Amino acid sequence: DAAANEILPAAPVIAADGDFNPDFLAETAAYVNGRFSFRLEGITAWAKLNAALFRTSTAENVLLGRDGWLFYAPTIHDYTGDAPMTARELYCAARTLYLLQEYAENRGGDFLFTAAPNKNTLYPEYMPARTRLGSVSDMDALYALLDEMGVSYLDLRDVFSQEAEPLYFKTDSHWNAKGAALAADALLAALSRESNYFSGTVSAGNTHRGDLYEMLYPAGKELEEDFAYAPGFSFTANTDNPDRVTITTESGVGTGALLCYRDSFGRSLYPYLAERFETAAFSRENSYDLVRIGALGATDAVVELGQRNVRYLIEYTAVFPAPERPAAALDGAGEVRTYLRISLPCVQANIGLMLLVLLMYAFQLYKESYLLFGAYPCRNMYMIQHYISNHFNKLKFLVKNTKISIIAFFNLTFSFEMENICWIRCNCRNSYF
Repeated sequence: DAAANEILPAAPVIAADGDFNPDFLAETAAYVNGRFSFRLEGITAWAKLNAALFRTSTAENVLLGRDGWLFYAPTIHDYTGDAPMTARELYCAARTLYLLQEYAENRGGDFLFTAAPNKNTLYPEYMPARTRLGSVSDMDALYALLDEMGVSYLDLRDVFSQEAEPLYFKTDSHWNAKGAALAADALLAALSRESNYFSGTVSAGNTHRGDLYEMLYPAGKELEEDFAYAPGFSFTANTDNPDRVTITTESGVGTGALLCYRDSFGRSLYPYLAERFETAAFSRENSYDLVRIGALGATDAVVELGQRNVRYLIEYTAVFPAPERPAAALDGAGEVRTYLRISLPCVQANIGLMLLVLLMYAFQLYKESYLLFGAYPCRNMYMIQHYISNHFNKLKFLVKNTKISIIAFFNLTFSFEMENICWIRCNCRNSYF
């Protein structure tokens, strides 16, 4: 049988599509090697011999630590800092979370991001002596960018550092149920919900077989202590299999709705969160589809990602409608420059037409005034047109009427601008994205 997610070779085929299979002998050897008796026992014995004599691991993804601790080997780069994310990668990851939060908040929901720390980040004292903790941390740089962008996040490193007891399995790459309860309490507190799961967990005895232990010793029988807590929710979709891609739950004691994207750390985390929400959906999809917020009526959206998987934020594309942005604002133009260079030129034809109409309307008012009150009405009714007409009749129009015409034109133009500036800004400013 296969172990540690190993896929056994398929049975060899002599002929395929009527032709002889040239790889028949190689496939036969692989098939036999994968199924001969006591294969797993032999692999386990060889791994234990190397661990005892040479302090080396025969499994590529397992790193031997101190005092029987095992670590996930690919996280060594995060630990030593020898392959950090570039500044551009960190910015893109932070920007993705910013856009996710913006979309969630525009639909009336709250957003929260958290990263489950690597085991060697929390417990470096159990790492091999030959490894040294680096000074560069992708998480520090990412959280600093999230602070600048105003993205809500929870740094679980601070939460776990306050507890003296180890809350990760010795032979697994994940936290135990008690560690998950601590993370759940912190997450729910960040979402303004009360819980006390951490103090309510009880030992379930030696019931857990670590994933790293199974990779290294596929025939091993050792188990670790785990903890248990009995949540009060029930499944409404799929089954109660925690490894399902999507799990939907409902709780009789919770309120609100939750949409949570999680990875393997969420396997032991989601039961605690599910109990505090009336309905909840947990997904292991790497492409975060926040459009589901509307379909589920979610009041909260949470993205939980392991520290070792932070690059998923730039490797997978989030799914939600692109936000609308004024193109000029993206290029750095301010409100005044946008108005003068974009809004005003687009309505200049309308401005000329409205000036002409306004000018005609002004002279039309003079006609009614003249018919009602004559050439010399009272001071309150005396208009510029009366002044021009009276001087014209007295043959004094050569100089004075020219000046008055200029003044009248600028007065009319200024009046038009003051009356229509709000109309221009309201109808034209939001027409370019």
